Amino acid sequence: GTLGNNGWYVSDVAVSWSVSDPESAFSSTGCGQTTISADTAGTILTCQATSTGGTASQSVTIKRDATAPTISGSAAPAANGAGWNNTDVTVSFTCGDNLSGVASCGPNQTLTGEGAGQSVSGTVVDNAGNSAGTTVSGINIDKTAPTISGSALPAANGAGWNNTDVTVSFDCGDNLSGVASCTASTTLTGEGAGQSVAGTVVDNAGNSAGTTVSGINIDKTAPTISGSAAPAANANGWNNTDVLVSFSCGDSLSGVASCGPNQTLTSEGAGQSVSGTAVDNAGNSAGTTVSGIKIDKTAPVVTVTGVANGATYPVGSVPSAGCSTSDALSGVAVNAALNVSGNVVGQFTATCSGAADKAGNLSAPVSVTYTVIYAWNGFLQPVDNSPTVNVVKAGSAVPVKFKLGGYFGLNIFFAPDFPKPFLVSCTASSYDAIEQTLNAGSSTLTYDTTAQQYVYVWKTEKNWAGQCRKLVVKLNDTTEHIAIFNFR
Repeated sequence: GTLGNNGWYVSDVAVSWSVSDPESAFSSTGCGQTTISADTAGTILTCQATSTGGTASQSVTIKRDATAPTISGSAAPAANGAGWNNTDVTVSFTCGDNLSGVASCGPNQTLTGEGAGQSVSGTVVDNAGNSAGTTVSGINIDKTAPTISGSALPAANGAGWNNTDVTVSFDCGDNLSGVASCTASTTLTGEGAGQSVAGTVVDNAGNSAGTTVSGINIDKTAPTISGSAAPAANANGWNNTDVLVSFSCGDSLSGVASCGPNQTLTSEGAGQSVSGTAVDNAGNSAGTTVSGIKIDKTAPVVTVTGVANGATYPVGSVPSAGCSTSDALSGVAVNAALNVSGNVVGQFTATCSGAADKAGNLSAPVSVTYTVIYAWNGFLQPVDNSPTVNVVKAGSAVPVKFKLGGYFGLNIFFAPDFPKPFLVSCTASSYDAIEQTLNAGSSTLTYDTTAQQYVYVWKTEKNWAGQCRKLVVKLNDTTEHIAIFNFR
C-alpha cells in the first residue's frame, strides 16, 4: 500500500506471507493474503508455520489512516451587522484528526491592513501525512473614520448675521466601507447669537466622526427707532429757526448698523417732515417719520395805511391812518398798534408798532411822515390873488381875508413878524384897486365867526407910495401865500 508518515498507511494495505522450509513439509495458519481496507490504529497479523523441524511465526502491525484530518477557520472579532470590522482581525484555525492525530494546523494570521474581501487560508496535516485546507474569506476591514463637513444656508451677511431661519446641512463620505448614517439637516428658527449644530457620520465599519457648525447668529426682530425735533416748537406749534431732527436707534441682539440720518431743516414751510431708518447688523430695518414741523423765519409785514409817506393833506381832508399786519405763513399773533404824533397842522408821524407772528418772529416798527396844512383857498375880497396886483393908497389899512377850513386860534402865523412885506418890482399886466380899506392904527388879526374867516388888518406905511410890495402870509404849517400890492 501507500506508506505515509510515521509508519502509517494512507491507502488499503495488502499483507502477504512467504513461508518456506527446504527440508520438510510444513503447515501454516494465518499466512494467507490479507487486505486491510479500514483505518486502524494497529492491526496485528500473525503467520505461523510448523514443519518437522519445528514451528516458526512472524507478526506485523499495520496502521492505516486514509482519512483526511478536519480543519475550520474563524475570524475574531466578528464583523458587525454590515459585515465590516474597524480593527485588526485575527483568523484562527481549529484542526482535528480522530486517528493518527494532527501534525500541523494553520497557521493563524492577523489581518491589519484595510480592505474589502480579504481572506486567509489554513492547512491541516495529520501524522499520517493526510492534509486538508480551508479559507476564511469575506473579511472587510476599515479603520479610517469617514469624513463629514457642515454648511449653513443662507450664508450670513458681512456682519455675520442672518435675519431668517438657517438650515445646517452635513455632507458625509467614506471611501471604503461606505456611509451608514449621516446627521440630517437641521433648521434653526430661534433668534440668538453663537448658535451651533453638531453632526455625526458613521461608516459601515462603525468608525465615526463629528463636526460642529457654530457661530450662527440669527436676529429676526427689527430694530427700534424714534425721532425728535429740536428746538421744540412754541405753543403755537411753530419754530422760527432751523430745526434739527435727530434719531435714536436700538437693537438688543445684533446691534445697530446704521441710524437716521439726522437732518437739519433750514427752509420755511408748514407740515415739513423728516424720515429716518434704523438697520441692524442682521439687515432688519425699521423707519419712522418726524412730521408736523413748521418753520417760519420771516417777520410779519407791517404797513401804515391811509396816509402816505411825504404826502401833504389839508386840514379836514386827512385820511385816517391805520396799521395793516399780515403774515403769509404762520399767521399774525399780535397786530401792530397805531400811534400818531402831531398837532393840528405841520409834520405828523404815524407809527405802527412791531407785530409778532405765531412763530415768534417780531417785526420792527414802521413809520410814515406826512404834512397837514390849512385848507387855504386863496385870498378873499377885497384882495386879489397873484399875479393880479392890488392897487391901494399908501398908509391904508387893508383887510386881508382868508379861510383855513375852520378856526384854529389866532396863533396861526409862522413867526411874530409874519405876515411880512417885501419890496418887489411891479411888472404885472393886471391891476385891481382895493375897494375896501379900514381905519386902523396897527396890524391886527381877528376871526369872523359869522363868515368863518380870518381877517388880518394890514396897516401899510405912507412912505411906500410909488412902491410895489408883496405880502407874504407864512402860516405855522410852513406854507406861504403871497399877494402883491402897488401903493399910490
